[in-house]
Amino acid sequence: MLGAASALAADEKDPILDPSVVPYLSAGDRHDYLRFLDVDLPCAFAVSSDGHHAFAARVRGSERATRQRALFYCRAAGGRDCKLYAVGLDVVWPGLAWTAKLPPDTVGDPTLRPDSDYLWHAPPASGVFIWLGNLPPPPFARLYNNAGFDVVLATSTDRLAALRDAGFTRVVLGGYADSATAALAASPAADAVIALSPGVVRPIPAAPRTRVAVILFDGSPGDSDAVRRAALDAKPTLGDLLLMQPDGFPGADSGLAVSFTGYFGECLLRFGASDRPPSAC
Repeated sequence: MLGAASALAADEKDPILDPSVVPYLSAGDRHDYLRFLDVDLPCAFAVSSDGHHAFAARVRGSERATRQRALFYCRAAGGRDCKLYAVGLDVVWPGLAWTAKLPPDTVGDPTLRPDSDYLWHAPPASGVFIWLGNLPPPPFARLYNNAGFDVVLATSTDRLAALRDAGFTRVVLGGYADSATAALAASPAADAVIALSPGVVRPIPAAPRTRVAVILFDGSPGDSDAVRRAALDAKPTLGDLLLMQPDGFPGADSGLAVSFTGYFGECLLRFGASDRPPSAC
């Protein structure tokens, strides 16, 4: 995965994103720390003075259990004196301790709420990844966050312009099922849209500067062929179109899975954030 070492990152002022300062890790082992940065909370990373290390995530949904599991894995790998380096978004290592700043309750408008499970970079960050609907953001939102994007939750697209007013220079909008349909309808308000399993077929409005990714899965709601035709019909009026239906991911909610991010998260990050988006994933 792209992780925090990406050239897309606006800056790496947050110490937790810098693998080079993790004690006792070799240059080769720093890749494991980058993998840790891509997992969901609760999570923990442990390391020992002999270089053995391990991480754990979402153990029974408990931070305490996750910390204990990371230490257990580190010892099982051969570590003699394993200690926690990072827990969640914070560095807890003595002498290097750093606490992530809390995001504001809202940004730009009361309907736009930063997700406290993600680092808050604050505008002008690289941009903002907005997730529509009531479900938690997909795992690939973590890659956007590590690349300098703030993650904001929204239940509608009515007030997206407030994010520009708040200082965000790049807006990436994502949604699943009905929320994916709403995201496509709001394409002109975003720089990029990532629509996972859009359910209702509607014409996609012209958005000459907007990149649109439509991702379908076996079992997606609605008529996938009709959604595909609507996307292809809109292609000449969009900045770019990425249309895909990946093999091996059955179920409409496959785009919300960690395994999907493992294969396609880096590509989706480049599609929304890179100056040269990929033409296929």
